[in-house]
Amino acid sequence: MFPILTGLAALAGFQWLGGLAARALHLPLPDALAGAFLLAALLLPRAGVPAPLARAADPLLRHLMLFLIPSVAGIAAQAPLLRDHGLALVVVCVAGAAVTMAVSALVLALSLRLFGGRA
Repeated sequence: MFPILTGLAALAGFQWLGGLAARALHLPLPDALAGAFLLAALLLPRAGVPAPLARAADPLLRHLMLFLIPSVAGIAAQAPLLRDHGLALVVVCVAGAAVTMAVSALVLALSLRLFGGRA
């Protein structure tokens, strides 16, 4: 029980620190995203994720779709706007997904080359 609480406290702490850093550096980033960058920077040189953090993050990642429900509700509330601009939205979403996949593939290829396929 306590490792999960330790991991949740670490996640909340990184979100808080990320918010402080984003405001101090005048970055237009949400607290959670800035905290995720800080956490990733800390974990990058490590061989893996500490057990308390992994135990806290696992249930959150398993139920990640629940975090999208407010977004889906907001989109449903804008149905008339979607009728008028739906095609443009689809084109932008497909293009965004394609760019995301291309950048992800590039980062993977560079990471494999840099780290030699080590896990």
